[in-house]
Amino acid sequence: MRWMQRPVSNQRSELIVNNRIFLSSVLILGVLLTSAPALAIVNVLPNGNLKDGFAGKFATAVTWRTGNTNLLQWSGSANASYHHADHGLLFKAQVTYGSKSEEVYIARTFEHIRYRYTLTDWLTTEALFQHQYDMFKALKFRALLGWGLAANWQPFENLSMVLGSTYLLEREIEGTDEPITLSSFADFDHRWSNYVQLGWNITETIGLSSTNFLQPRLDDFSDLRIYSENSLTVKANDIFSVKVSFNATYDSEPYSDVDTVIESLDTNLKTSLEFSF
Repeated sequence: MRWMQRPVSNQRSELIVNNRIFLSSVLILGVLLTSAPALAIVNVLPNGNLKDGFAGKFATAVTWRTGNTNLLQWSGSANASYHHADHGLLFKAQVTYGSKSEEVYIARTFEHIRYRYTLTDWLTTEALFQHQYDMFKALKFRALLGWGLAANWQPFENLSMVLGSTYLLEREIEGTDEPITLSSFADFDHRWSNYVQLGWNITETIGLSSTNFLQPRLDDFSDLRIYSENSLTVKANDIFSVKVSFNATYDSEPYSDVDTVIESLDTNLKTSLEFSF
């Protein structure tokens, strides 16, 4: 049997369509990035993979310069999830360290674990625990314990949305001189976390996602934290992918003292190589 070759005109048409899809993806990402709140917490939500079993992802990035400028920056993140029937468990950790001319200019860690139980086809309940440290935001210790509900909606096969609302018990210690204490319940704050998560698989290899958090303090709504994360992921194959992301974080009451002033707004544009298994 002789294999039939597609006409050159058809191949060109498919190439044009693929190029248009890619350019459209880049354009949409640009819209998402510019629409993130200008005055707008780490995204720890499940990625939509609800198949039974274990899944994970690891990403790392290193910058090393010598000569006129001696600089080292390293960041790493790990995600792991396990699903079985109505139960789901998610773990996420991030570490970032950087030094320039032997002076540390960035140092932060983050760990999060979340349990989800499916109540109905569209409603789940979830519990979480989280810890954070950030040297240059003067955040010595932040721990969260929370419980809430999440509603899932998938109007189309490749488009999904999650709406969530969670109560958070928070213990936050700022400054370097404050001791870490957990004995007095009066030292804890109470926050109300609300989020919306959107995911769109444009093609089998190109995906867009946008996640936005709003976290006011229950006894003082002017004490507000906002987080917006938007990303474009292009998969090379089932293992490797390239991700371009833009994050914006806003804290209405950042830490400050005589020697330290912390900005309310932080933004971050990053390109990373991810490994999935």
